[in-house]
Amino acid sequence: TGLVANKNGYRDNQFLSSFIGYTSIDQPQYACMVMIKNKPNAVNHYGASVAGPVFNALIQNILTK
Repeated sequence: TGLVANKNGYRDNQFLSSFIGYTSIDQPQYACMVMIKNKPNAVNHYGASVAGPVFNALIQNILTK
């Protein structure tokens, strides 16, 4: 999770939530990075709680097909 940058520097109230993960430790077949630009002043802006569930849904969809 990090602050969003613009031409004047970083915004104090807007975050970019990110999560990176992969399938299986022994022989990874898939890797995925999810980045979500949150609305300004969003209370919930942490990568694990915003981008993590999106990663989980994507990987579950891939693995069940």
